Amino acid sequence: MLILSYVLIFFIKTAIATSVDPLGGISALINDKLENYDSRLRPVLSEEKSVDVNITFNVDMLRSFDDVHGEISFLATSTFQWYDGRFTWTPSTYKNISHIVLPTNSLWIPEVMMPSSLNTVNHPGQGGRRVRLESNGLCSMTSVDLLMTYCQINVQYYPYDTQWCELTIQPVGYTNTEVVLEISESVTPQDIESTEWRITQITKQSIQGKVHITISLQRMSTYVLMTMSIPVLLLGFINLLVFILPPESGERISFCITTFLSFTVYMGIFTDNMPKGSNPMADILYFIFIMLVYSVSILVSVIISLRIHTNEGKKEIPQKTQEIVRYFQLCSSRFGKKTSVAQDPKKPSRKESQNNMNQRLGLNIQVAQPLDRVDSDDENTDDTNIKVTWTDVGNIFDKCMLFLFAIWFFVPIIYYYIL
Repeated sequence: MLILSYVLIFFIKTAIATSVDPLGGISALINDKLENYDSRLRPVLSEEKSVDVNITFNVDMLRSFDDVHGEISFLATSTFQWYDGRFTWTPSTYKNISHIVLPTNSLWIPEVMMPSSLNTVNHPGQGGRRVRLESNGLCSMTSVDLLMTYCQINVQYYPYDTQWCELTIQPVGYTNTEVVLEISESVTPQDIESTEWRITQITKQSIQGKVHITISLQRMSTYVLMTMSIPVLLLGFINLLVFILPPESGERISFCITTFLSFTVYMGIFTDNMPKGSNPMADILYFIFIMLVYSVSILVSVIISLRIHTNEGKKEIPQKTQEIVRYFQLCSSRFGKKTSVAQDPKKPSRKESQNNMNQRLGLNIQVAQPLDRVDSDDENTDDTNIKVTWTDVGNIFDKCMLFLFAIWFFVPIIYYYIL
């Protein structure tokens, strides 16, 4: 009976021990290691040694990038690894347990910050809740954080610009000899997109115990190109066609004013989508400003053209102006173009004179001018007999302005969109 009682007591103690520590030696391991452990002290056996913390940093999602205010928000996963010299054990002593997982508040963990962060709460590592410990003292902690930081913006080549956001991760409260942050130097291609931006690559490096990360973002310019850039080009081209519009239509001035106001509206849209006082300023703003001056110059030229067209019968045409108009008319005729040349009706042409002479002599011969060449005598006809009107002056002026403003329009386009 006594032996049976001892056997019964043995099984009861075994059952109690199993229920208290169902995981074997984990409880004993934790109790032994945390009994004299102080999470406020660095995990080194000698104060002269530094704690080397290796960081793995990956961007998972780009939430937003505000290029007007220079703010970027993204979701990142950070993994911290370091050695805790005060938390090592022999697995055979604790039933071959090689690793355990503990809450972060039980151990020393590296606390880091980003000086450029826009949020005083969220920093890399703030989302970590558990630490995995190996028997050799290796500690690993993974954290998923929503980070917001400031970026220096350069919109010179808007909307084909690329922005670089530089992040610095450094320890809090420790010098670079007490806690050293390390990261594997690499340039990692990425393809993470938001509605307007794409992360193309991430550069990582360690300098003097701090981690420096550069995120490269490229603007997806299709939306800006279709809604702003192409309409501005079309407005500039339509504005150029005002010189083809007949002066008697009475719509030239209103057409130019409408186009000028459209340019001012688009310039306001561009400035609202770019940071104020950017240095250097966006090239496209210079382009829009050139288009504004271009539109005002066309308006002034149209006013001058209308004044010329309305001078008919009011004043004489200066002799120098007549010579210039005759020169342009002769140049146009040599290229086979019709001109509004008005010849003196009192003086017959050479062809008519020859036909009249043949009729007097009784010859039935009609002089026809060849189509493939111009008679040399007609070329040498005295151009002073060509009558020039104010309408001719206005038409030549319109053609010259059309040519000059076409050059003005296409040169900035070639410089900005091609070069």
